[in-house]
Amino acid sequence: MTQQDFTFFGGIDPVAQSALGAPLPDLAEIGARQPFSYEGAWVHEGSVELLMKMVDGYRPGRLQQKLQRSQLDELHEAELVTGNELTDGGRLLAAVMEEAEASFRLSGLIGNHEVLFQCWSSAEMALVMTQPGYHAAGNPEFADQPTPAHVNVRVVPLLDLSTMMAKWVGLAPAWNFDVQPVEIPMSAVEAQMNGSSSVPEGSNDVLQDAWNGKWMLWSLEGGCPTGDLEPLTYLTAGRRGQQRLAQRDSGSVMLVPTGSTHVFDQLEDRIQAMVFQRPVTLP
Repeated sequence: MTQQDFTFFGGIDPVAQSALGAPLPDLAEIGARQPFSYEGAWVHEGSVELLMKMVDGYRPGRLQQKLQRSQLDELHEAELVTGNELTDGGRLLAAVMEEAEASFRLSGLIGNHEVLFQCWSSAEMALVMTQPGYHAAGNPEFADQPTPAHVNVRVVPLLDLSTMMAKWVGLAPAWNFDVQPVEIPMSAVEAQMNGSSSVPEGSNDVLQDAWNGKWMLWSLEGGCPTGDLEPLTYLTAGRRGQQRLAQRDSGSVMLVPTGSTHVFDQLEDRIQAMVFQRPVTLP
């Protein structure tokens, strides 16, 4: 690879070059080039609650239609409801919910702002409701979200679900190197999320670079009739990739750099474990 080839990636990664003694491309822009797609309908949470009631069979009468006019109008504009009946799109939501036996919740923390990715899945389809994720939160280039009170609703093939989760949490190729010090006070991590913490004393170049990146602390949970998932928790740390959090009894935490491919496989493994009601195989 020539020096000119690095321009495609945005230049050379100085931390990777220092760690390996050879120039390596900066992979930070790859994730931004494959952002999460918000192709569904943006609706308020109150409209979602009404939609879920209608999916369960509720049909508002004349008085209820007057009281719930704004929610019904929003669902009509989203082509999910017409009058007090579900449209074909709305009936598709109902069909997925009726068949769904597995559910998932990705909760993310960006700064001090919590964002959610929720879905219900059958063996073929998944109903997804999400707020803006890693690349989109606070960035109008990636999301056309009306207000923070809205969620994006869509039905997708189950085969796409792990890819959607990966894009939502900012999973992308990264050069993985160990951070120093090995253990960091959890209070320092929480302070960094709130934008009020300096880099821990004695930090190596890897941790310093990670500390100055955009962070998203996220956790995947799920459930099915045979049991629930143990939460899977990671920190998306900009171009330093995914850091698995290992909490210690002392109140500190270890950041364990983990390859993007392994994290993606963990997401897919957990989806299949819940949908097909089998044990998780990737720890």
